[in-house]
Amino acid sequence: MQTDCPTASPTNQTMNPQAPTRRPGLFPGGSISDFLPKLPFLPGAASAGKADQASEGTKNLSENFRYSSGLVMSDLHLGTAQFRPDETLAELEKHDGVDFILLLGDVFDSAHPKLRSEDWLVIKYLIKRAKEGVDVIVVTGNHDRTFLSYLHEFTGMPVYDEVVIATPSKKYFFVHGDEYDAMMKLPRWVDLISLLYRMLQTIDVTEQRLTRWLKRCSKTWQRVGGSVARQAARACVNRGADVAVCGHTHQYQHSGGYINIGCQTEAVGERYYLRIWPDRHEVISY
Repeated sequence: MQTDCPTASPTNQTMNPQAPTRRPGLFPGGSISDFLPKLPFLPGAASAGKADQASEGTKNLSENFRYSSGLVMSDLHLGTAQFRPDETLAELEKHDGVDFILLLGDVFDSAHPKLRSEDWLVIKYLIKRAKEGVDVIVVTGNHDRTFLSYLHEFTGMPVYDEVVIATPSKKYFFVHGDEYDAMMKLPRWVDLISLLYRMLQTIDVTEQRLTRWLKRCSKTWQRVGGSVARQAARACVNRGADVAVCGHTHQYQHSGGYINIGCQTEAVGERYYLRIWPDRHEVISY
């Protein structure tokens, strides 16, 4: 936990830290029911192929907000068998009092996710929390960047490439981390590694000993984690923030002003999320 950093000032906003000003709701200008029929992954909506043509203009490189409390999860990978919606929902429901929920990239597993009925429970929960006044913020990841742009176009859900959030005690820099991964320049190699990783997860769904062994023994994996940490820390300083928070590598790391909250498809006890209070933060495992 870090509790000794100065309060950061928000950009272009004057807000009371004890009563954070909320931005427009998730569905501006209409109700949730007005927008649900337009979602691209619902029957009768636009074809999935159109998602590839989503405008890059729907994303911002950085956005500054001020809140008192929040919850951050990364790499849900909705649409995969390895994600356990019931267990993740149980964790989300423990924190009703937060001002914001931030999903730190790879919310969906692809540009054309095949969602199970259980996956929809998570989406419905987020919509419910947004209706209640909680700000639901999404940061893009390498798996779902195109799809999230399309989702933003039809729902108004705020989607950013990176976000800076100030609390009364700290300033946090949130970015998925794939832009700091040199392996992303080799898409065929990345696809092969992703396929192998997914196969190993499928073989050992509960304990996931094989994927733990792969990450522990792979020097390439270790180098990626180190590269993401170093570059995210530098970017954090450049943004005037105190703590950098990433996902992407599927490896939990917590060192000084850098936190990687890993992935929600890992084994029980090896899934992590970040809980933020006005005066502190805590990484919670489940």
